[in-house]
Amino acid sequence: MSFPTSIGYNQATGGLGRSGVQSQMLGVKHNAFVAILGLVVVAQVALGSAAACPVFRDSLNGAQSVADSGGVIFGSPDFVVGVNMDAVEFDGASHIRYADDAFDATRGTVSLWIAKTSASTFGGILQLGSLGSPNSLGLFYNNGSDLFFEVRTASNDVALITVPDALAGGGFVHVVATWDSRGAEVVGKLFIDGRYKDYLIAPGTVSPETGTLELGTAGTYPWYGDGAVIVDELAFSSHPFLDSEVYAEYVYSSNRFDRWPSDRPASQGPVRVVGKTLWVQGQPFQVKGVGYQPVPVGQDVSSANLDALYTDPCILARDLPLLRELGVNTVRFWSELPDSDLLLDAMYHDGVDPIYGIMGFWVPSYPGVDYSDPVFADDLEQAFRAYVARFKDHPAVLAWGIGNENNLSYDGDLADWYALANRLAAAAHDVEGATYHPTMIINGGMLDFADVAVGSDDVSLADVDLWGHNAYFGFQNHCYFDYYEALTAKPLILTEFGVDAYDMNSGDVDLVSHETWLINQWRQARVRTVGGTVMAYSDEWWKAGDPSTHDDGGYISDQQPDGYSNEEWWGLVSVQSVPGSCDQVTPRPAFYALRDDFARAAGDFDGDGDVDANDRVAFESCFTGAGGGPLDYVCDPGDLDRDRDVDCADFVRFTEAWTESTPPDYLAACAGVIPAASTWGLVVMMLLLLVAAALVLHRPYRWSSTHSPE
Repeated sequence: MSFPTSIGYNQATGGLGRSGVQSQMLGVKHNAFVAILGLVVVAQVALGSAAACPVFRDSLNGAQSVADSGGVIFGSPDFVVGVNMDAVEFDGASHIRYADDAFDATRGTVSLWIAKTSASTFGGILQLGSLGSPNSLGLFYNNGSDLFFEVRTASNDVALITVPDALAGGGFVHVVATWDSRGAEVVGKLFIDGRYKDYLIAPGTVSPETGTLELGTAGTYPWYGDGAVIVDELAFSSHPFLDSEVYAEYVYSSNRFDRWPSDRPASQGPVRVVGKTLWVQGQPFQVKGVGYQPVPVGQDVSSANLDALYTDPCILARDLPLLRELGVNTVRFWSELPDSDLLLDAMYHDGVDPIYGIMGFWVPSYPGVDYSDPVFADDLEQAFRAYVARFKDHPAVLAWGIGNENNLSYDGDLADWYALANRLAAAAHDVEGATYHPTMIINGGMLDFADVAVGSDDVSLADVDLWGHNAYFGFQNHCYFDYYEALTAKPLILTEFGVDAYDMNSGDVDLVSHETWLINQWRQARVRTVGGTVMAYSDEWWKAGDPSTHDDGGYISDQQPDGYSNEEWWGLVSVQSVPGSCDQVTPRPAFYALRDDFARAAGDFDGDGDVDANDRVAFESCFTGAGGGPLDYVCDPGDLDRDRDVDCADFVRFTEAWTESTPPDYLAACAGVIPAASTWGLVVMMLLLLVAAALVLHRPYRWSSTHSPE
């Protein structure tokens, strides 16, 4: 089921494809082949309209909506004004039943908006299975306004989450319940208004076997029964939502986002954002990078230590060759670089295999800091202006990265944070003028993201060119990128992603999971985003204890193979202290796997180092036409212009990457757009004739201007 395009303050197109004129604006040097195509191809891509998550949704906008979603109404519920258009009001003697095998789920998510305006003391809200019986789960209220989430396993073991007075006040509350059967136990979580509230653990497994989801009821009296509540925007997914997905659904289902493409003129500098794509030096650019902060063993992350390591000849001589072997084109810095060009010069390498930098600018979020304080904001803006002015002309600069997860660490009004970030972005544009580099906010996942209520929507952040997300979504992203594309028209870089290399269960490294999880995450990111920077280049011994020892400290995390995030073990390279020298680094298997994937060339579907007839067959099988994405990893090599589809514009670039002596076979799907291979001789001949004619017409004039009359 896709996101309906009618939802959202403004479901504007994510960006138009490039005509010939637009391509020239991008600085692309076209041959005659490209120029012909550029005059006739316009790829109009409505990003966000083809999302595929969650698997079930009913807007509850009326009886027809229920019927269209496969629901059957029992009794006589009413339809009233809801959070997003209409909602269904149950009277304590009615309910709706949906039937689908997908509801027999050992793991999943239900999401809905609930309002209780009646004096009813208790009643059911939702159930899968028959609540109160084995293999069931559901939501109900009791004591007037207390909300309960119950899970009963196959063995009839029961676990509950209770949120006192959750439904008090009569207004709508967004409720998300997730459950996950994990071997010998079921873990459930409850979220209210986009925020995690509590969890439960029940021994055994749960698998509702009725194939139904019922709304407005749950089990039988005396605890459950039919409820007297208003419900809006019901959604079901067959995987347990992560915090980011919960918040995204909260924003999406309540229609509190404003998706709008930027109207800022494209930069005239070397780095440009066009629609949802990134271009560097006139070519489509995919970020293949790492977070780079190789703090030596025994040191902390003080500014003085960072300044020293970024100018340490031993560290640069150690790391730059390895970064190039890895095949990165980008490194991300968390904070400001020292007042030196040494590192950036080494990265740019005189334009040979250059590595670009996301230039981090640290915004403090210590307790008590106030982003609305005009003195603080003025001082920060002046510091940022000076930083931009210092490095804006260096060719290794890719973008300005503002903050790092300040939405998670700032204890004040988040509207002040996003307003300050946009102010800094505007200052960067002002300093650089028409040749500006892109600005980006580094956000903690999708929490607080794209929300009009806190000013993180596209319109409020008009001076922010793209988003950086520190996104930890586990082995599969599930709905992450679908929600992202539905909520914003800005491009996305994953500024942190990955897993750690340590296994708390065995007390040793788990290099297999480290490699397989990381590669799977990257392959999802490369087809749905502008790219990403892996967390991280090297292990960081300073993070969880004594910086001279490699500690296993961290925190519980569902997004890690072992269920625990070990903060000091995220590196693609391990680190060992060497007396009298800089640390020794040793690449892990994930380093080499990522290197091979980074090296996967555009157009080279089979990864054999050339673009030939086999790749031509694959290109045609992956052809989507303009706006036909999103793509999967198999078809990603066909997206040569990085606009999330495989179309005739990509075929132009595919032919330019062609390595065989004879041109590729004509692509029938581009008939009338790209001349067939057999016509190229005629095209070339016509061009030559035109040139010859111009020379002939021009010759008499030149003679008459130099020859004396007889």
